[in-house]
Amino acid sequence: MGLKMKKAKFQGQEIKISDFKESMRGNLHCIYCNTPITYVAGHIRKMGDRDIHVNPYFRLVDEKGNPHKSGCEYITSNAVKRIFADISDKGLATFFNNKYITRLHIVTENPEKEKKGTLSKGNGSSSLEKSEKKYIKNNEQPAYLHTIKKIVKLKEALDDDKELRDLVVLQFYNEYKQRYDTIKWKDFYADYNLKQYEHIYRLIERKKAFHPICFSGDIKEVKELENRGIYIIKFYSIKQKEGEYLSLSINTKSKDVFDYASKLIGKKVIVYGCNHFIGKINEPEKNNRKTTYRNFTTQINVKAQIFVLE
Repeated sequence: MGLKMKKAKFQGQEIKISDFKESMRGNLHCIYCNTPITYVAGHIRKMGDRDIHVNPYFRLVDEKGNPHKSGCEYITSNAVKRIFADISDKGLATFFNNKYITRLHIVTENPEKEKKGTLSKGNGSSSLEKSEKKYIKNNEQPAYLHTIKKIVKLKEALDDDKELRDLVVLQFYNEYKQRYDTIKWKDFYADYNLKQYEHIYRLIERKKAFHPICFSGDIKEVKELENRGIYIIKFYSIKQKEGEYLSLSINTKSKDVFDYASKLIGKKVIVYGCNHFIGKINEPEKNNRKTTYRNFTTQINVKAQIFVLE
C-alpha cells in the first residue's frame, strides 16, 4: 500500500486536506504522478476509555489496478531510498541484497563513559569496537536520531507497513554472541494499541528487550520526582479490561528533556527508548473499587529521542 497523502490535485490545482469538499470526489489526483486518488474521512477510534482522533487523508483509488507511476515520491520504496540516500556511515546503515540494514544504537548522555566500562571488561581496540557497535557517539546522535525519526514517520504514514518491514531490516549488536541480531519490527515499534503494548510488556518481562524500542502514545503528564533529579513523562494508560490498565512511563535525568516534554502534553509523540524494565503493580482503591495499573518504563537521555509527528 502507498503512503497516506496530505495533498491532492483538483482540476490542476494543488489542495490540502482542509480544502476538500465532497463535490471534489472522483476528480482528485496525485500531485506527483497524476494517478487517481480519493479522500478518507477522519474518524474516532476507541482505545479503552479514550477516544483517539484519526486524521483524514488521501489514498489511491485502486492500489493494485492503478498504482502510483514509477518514480513517484509516494511509492514506499522510493521514500525509503530517499531516507537512506544521504547516509554514508556503514556502521549506521548499509544496503545489502536489496534490503536496507539499519543498525539500532543505544543513546546515552556520555557514550565515552560506556566505552570505558566496556574497555574495563575486555581488551583494547576490540572492546572499543564492540562498544561503538552498540552505543552511538555524541557527534553522531543528531543525524542518527533524525534518520530513525524519518523511518518511523514513514511507518506512521503508510496504509499498510508490510513493504517497509520487508525493505528495512533492523539489527542490534549482541555483545555476548559478538554478532548483529535481527530485531523484528513488532519487537521494535510499539503502536499505541493494546495488542502491541501487551506484546512489548511481555517482551520486557521475559528480559528479551535489550535493544532500543520506539513507543507511540499521547503525553498525559510530565513531572519531577522531588529531590531525586529524575523526571517522568507519562503516556495515557491503555485499558486491558474493566479496572485493569497498562501504564508506560519514560524516565530521564535531563532537565532539557523535561522542559521540552512539558510543552508537548496532549500531543502524540514517539519516544526512542533504551533500558526498559517492569515497574511495580499499583492497585489504588476508590469508592470500594480497585484499579490495577501494570507499570513499565523506558529511558531517554536527549530530547531528540522524542519524535513529534503532528
